[in-house]
Amino acid sequence: MSEANPIESSDKLSKADCFLELPVSKYSKEGLRELQDKIIREQQMSIILDGRMVYSFTCLPLNIEELAIGYLYLQGLISHKEQLDALRVDVQAGVVEVNLRSLPGLGEAVMPLLESKLQLSASEVSTFATLLENISTLFQETGGVHSAALIKGNSIVVWFEDIGRHSVVDKLAGWCVLNDYKPHDCILLFSGRVPNEIITKVIKMGCPVIISPGAPTDLSITLAQQHGVTIIGFAKRRQFNVYSHPERVIE
Repeated sequence: MSEANPIESSDKLSKADCFLELPVSKYSKEGLRELQDKIIREQQMSIILDGRMVYSFTCLPLNIEELAIGYLYLQGLISHKEQLDALRVDVQAGVVEVNLRSLPGLGEAVMPLLESKLQLSASEVSTFATLLENISTLFQETGGVHSAALIKGNSIVVWFEDIGRHSVVDKLAGWCVLNDYKPHDCILLFSGRVPNEIITKVIKMGCPVIISPGAPTDLSITLAQQHGVTIIGFAKRRQFNVYSHPERVIE
């Protein structure tokens, strides 16, 4: 990557720009009421890689640079940030234009065996589950976003929100690429269910533990077992299930 910043964004939005107040009819035990409610914004976007459309999606109109880079990395279309020649985000036009210095070979990103010696206690799992419940004020206000965070030790390294559970993990991956950060000793907190596609992303990122209040699937458990990932699901304040590599969770 050149000394000049290759990332250009025509729209610098904040979390206040991520929802609208719209009229709704609310029914409760008090009866029917007309009121204003906060509704999450859903933005249509496409990634154009060297002039070719490679991905069309909807997302929260925030941290789109990280989302695009994370998607390209997890799909094996880029391997490091030095390949970026230019990245331009135009939210109004709904496009992310990415130009590379040299075309990478197509194919899946590496699926490594994660042999991390990371361990955490049962009480830490409960603490992190509580943290996930409280981390997103945007969710508390709208109920319309997923959250994902990287935890190292007892500190949050970075966290993102998005309307899609896949996109929020892509944002984490993109941040890691842009900041040359290796999450090999981090825990990934994730608010959604844990299907096969999510575990695939977690493995490609190199993160050895995922904690979620949701459920995994049989395919995700098999893949996690094969690649050295600990899945902790149905994580609440004082209870959780460990579905793979339970040796990382100590009493």
